[in-house]
Amino acid sequence: MSQSSKCLSILLESEINELYSHPSLTSEQRRHYFSLNDIELDSFIRFKDRYSQLYFVLLLGYFKIKPVILNLTFSQVKDNFKFVASEYFSDNKFKQQNLSRSQKSRIYNRIFNTNHHC
Repeated sequence: MSQSSKCLSILLESEINELYSHPSLTSEQRRHYFSLNDIELDSFIRFKDRYSQLYFVLLLGYFKIKPVILNLTFSQVKDNFKFVASEYFSDNKFKQQNLSRSQKSRIYNRIFNTNHHC
């Protein structure tokens, strides 16, 4: 018996893809999920660079919809990235790049701590 046949499958591949893919949002949903309450805004301000602030809003919004850690690329979130940049920064010129593993970890730690205090 091979190693892979010993694994228990709880979810179908399509269910895994749905759970861990980025949500598709309407303009109204973007305004709702990417808005910050006072506690979230305090966490947002504590990031030292605008790039981390922007991804904090983006990943927090996705976490509000799906409370899982997503592994996303910039190309997958480009439209929402641009929306958040235009909402929170008057000069919304940002490099189009993926998060590093350490950046993502710091941002998700802040998200977990923010949600813990709500």
